[in-house]
Amino acid sequence: MSIAQWLGLSPEFWTAILLIAVCLALAPYLENMTIGAWVVPRLVPGKKRIVKIGGPLIVIVLIAAGVPLNALRPKARLELLAADATDRGQIDVVIANSGATAAVLTRIEIEVLRDHGQLMRPVLDASATYRIPLGDARAGQCRAATIRHVVPPATTERILIALETARVLDVRVRILVADGVALTGDVRLWQGRE
Repeated sequence: MSIAQWLGLSPEFWTAILLIAVCLALAPYLENMTIGAWVVPRLVPGKKRIVKIGGPLIVIVLIAAGVPLNALRPKARLELLAADATDRGQIDVVIANSGATAAVLTRIEIEVLRDHGQLMRPVLDASATYRIPLGDARAGQCRAATIRHVVPPATTERILIALETARVLDVRVRILVADGVALTGDVRLWQGRE
């Protein structure tokens, strides 16, 4: 997004301003010339010097203001609102995007923080959006799934992650975003005895 777009100026209006600035910058060199229906006026020597210096500077500034700047690009503002375990052994994640553009979630990582050494009754019907089998992952190990999930601007998304394990675990959920941001939350999977 350029400064001109950020200011809300239409491309036509911006072009007109730029053309006027170019005409003013060329005025000292085209005095008393007729271009179409326009006659370039004669400038007073003091003003002629100001226009010779200031005219090109104004044109350069206007051109620079029309160049897209990455810093002005609308950004996604993601926040991990909740990461909880369900009674079916899934991780229920809620992500909010309060930004002005969509964010693309690119990867979900699950790191085992602690194995409580307990097993729970397995759930037979898992209906999660993303499945990441933990298998025999030990504390410190990660499992991941590559995803492409778009979170539109000004929305909140609910994502279920089925880990397909009956073990009581403390895990860290990391959700990576296309622009490099990582959302992180710790979850106790199943509620075992301490």
